[in-house]
Amino acid sequence: MKPINPFITSGYISPKYFCDREIESKKLKAELINGNNVALISTRRMGKTGLIRHVFNDQQISKSFYTFFIDIYATKSLREFIFALSK
Repeated sequence: MKPINPFITSGYISPKYFCDREIESKKLKAELINGNNVALISTRRMGKTGLIRHVFNDQQISKSFYTFFIDIYATKSLREFIFALSK
C-alpha cells in the first residue's frame, strides 16, 4: 500500500491544511476590514495565493468582499496583460 503524503504541494486546499501563517493572516484581515489597499509582493512559490485564499475563506471577509484570480505570469506586454484581464 502506498503511503499518503501529508504535505500538499499543489496550492491551497482548505483551512485544515493551512499552517503557520496566522500572524500574516490576521494582519491581512485587519487591513481589509479597515478598508486599506494591500499589495503582496514576493518571489514565486512563496504562498501568496494560498494566504489570500485562506483569508478570503474566512466568513467575515467572504461576506464583505468579492474576489477573482487572474494568472498574469505569462503576460509579456501591456497588451497581453489587458487581454488577460478582459477574459
